[in-house]
Amino acid sequence: KLSIACPSCMKNISEFLPDVESISLYEFMDKSGGITPTMEGDYETWSIFDPCASAGNDDLRKSIRNLAEGANFRLEPLPVQKTHSACCSYGGHVSIANPEYADFVIDRRITESDNPYITYCINCRDAFLDAGKKTIHILDVIFGDKGAGGHASLPTVTERRENRIALKKQLLKNIWGEGTMKRESQINID
Repeated sequence: KLSIACPSCMKNISEFLPDVESISLYEFMDKSGGITPTMEGDYETWSIFDPCASAGNDDLRKSIRNLAEGANFRLEPLPVQKTHSACCSYGGHVSIANPEYADFVIDRRITESDNPYITYCINCRDAFLDAGKKTIHILDVIFGDKGAGGHASLPTVTERRENRIALKKQLLKNIWGEGTMKRESQINID
């Protein structure tokens, strides 16, 4: 069974590869019972922002709430998102085609509630943080890393790439006991 963290990936794999048995990482964590979130909720009331790709996936949405509540976060539903999912403005790269409209959509989303947000889409998190909304990813809750949600600066495109490379190296070494090989183009010839 394939475990998938990204709601958009989950939706696409379910739609285009229906023979592949899959489960959301968050549903797996919720149902396993062995996951103890390391970040504890604080005195604030938070709201879950469900990304547009989660529309119709009630099990995923419930699992996210169970994980947040398991970390003692007090939750208050967003008015629109009790039954629907809404776009954060990232979908379709609207910000490239029409930056003013993207800003309008982001502003609409972050003003739906004064509460800070917990989301499970990195694009939603980054769009809201960039607009000044206190937002954390559910994995930050589970693994106790406030990261950008703790008001640090958002990673650049280069930093994101470097983070992915570092993660790959760590997984290869610690999980599979393998190393990485440098390509000729990556070798520094100074």
